[in-house]
Amino acid sequence: MQLNMFEDNTQKHDAIAFVTKELLRSEPRKKEMWSAIKENNRSHLIELLQESMKDRAFSYVDSYEFVLGTITIDGKEYKVTARDLADMALKIYEER
Repeated sequence: MQLNMFEDNTQKHDAIAFVTKELLRSEPRKKEMWSAIKENNRSHLIELLQESMKDRAFSYVDSYEFVLGTITIDGKEYKVTARDLADMALKIYEER
């Protein structure tokens, strides 16, 4: 049971990282998002991501599907919030 929970958490973490990178790469307001990241302005980044989540959806064959705050992979669904995505974006930038 614990191993499955660990695997689910790892899969969810990887899914959030993928979706975050995809949004930062393809979102029309990506320059504004990157500016918020560089300024470490989490609240503004959350606002931008909330707006983005309202109308952004994408999917890739044999990969992730993202629709209205839900990431699906291998039949498992993970609900994510703009806060989850913002925290991941700030973490990714910090590691650069």
